Amino acid sequence: MRVNAGDMTKWYNLNCSSGMSGVVSFIITGPVTYIGPVIGALTPIVTGNVYTYIISDFATINNQTDFQVILEPFSTAQAGDVICIDAKVTPNSGDNFPANNSYKMCYNVVNSHDPNIKEVYPIDVMNGFNDWLTYTIHFQNTGNAPAFNIKIEDTLDTQLDLSTFQVTDYSHPNTTSLIGHNLSVYFANIQLPDSFSNPKGSMGFIQYRIKPKTNWARPYKIKNTAYIYFDFNSPIITNTTYNSILDISTNLIEQSDNNTALYPNPSTGIFTIDLNTEGKYEIEIYDISENIVLTQTIEENNKNIINANYLAAGVYNIHIKGKNTVINKKLVIVK
Repeated sequence: MRVNAGDMTKWYNLNCSSGMSGVVSFIITGPVTYIGPVIGALTPIVTGNVYTYIISDFATINNQTDFQVILEPFSTAQAGDVICIDAKVTPNSGDNFPANNSYKMCYNVVNSHDPNIKEVYPIDVMNGFNDWLTYTIHFQNTGNAPAFNIKIEDTLDTQLDLSTFQVTDYSHPNTTSLIGHNLSVYFANIQLPDSFSNPKGSMGFIQYRIKPKTNWARPYKIKNTAYIYFDFNSPIITNTTYNSILDISTNLIEQSDNNTALYPNPSTGIFTIDLNTEGKYEIEIYDISENIVLTQTIEENNKNIINANYLAAGVYNIHIKGKNTVINKKLVIVK
């Protein structure tokens, strides 16, 4: 996991942070274990799931490589489990643009998959959402020789506000253009090695963010697919991402809490939901920003043990949804 933090003017071969000090920190939640820093990166101070770097001079920082750690998923992690990183930079003084000093990104646990994929965060949002949708396109040269030039073609959905488009990160220098809804990313002379001779070096990515239009409404889903061209080969088509507005249905009947017990509360993240009603239920846990951090199916007349121990301390909303009912609970996690 890599956090790109520090003096962002270095993107333009400038250095405007000489003598500035401060702190870079991030919180990692999800079913992962910290292994250590990447070779060549700085070593963080680790306190639970909080990783902290004390920076005496941001001018000496390499934004791209200094904040990297190796994480290993739990052996019990399931495909679709969520891993989130909440990063923050706190300069002591002299910051020209403090609005970009925090950033959150979540990823789904995956198993064997096509290395040429597209991700988006967040996926499901609340009605009236007017924040960033962050897309990442990953690519890998799985051929048997270097790829000299790579081009990505990506048609942005009509419900995206093109005026908000921003490139936020990339693995290799590139030229990006957005003409109408057509996004083109060209990695000229990238000479990307093949995955057999250099597995790590054979991978790349580009990440961008964009906001939806204010008139985006259910049931329309924002969809996106990328086409990746390796030299003169036919394009590799990625998966299609979908963004949805959550359906807080008005025809659901809120069920009495007397039928459901949640304990212990507060908890460390491991708790029991005891249902005394018939049917299967889907639980959804939301953090304070209304992001879904856990979903799970539970059974009626059963003591269902939920393991959300990876979540950070805080207050969470729980929706327990049946066929025609919804039960709302609050959960307090303490560490």
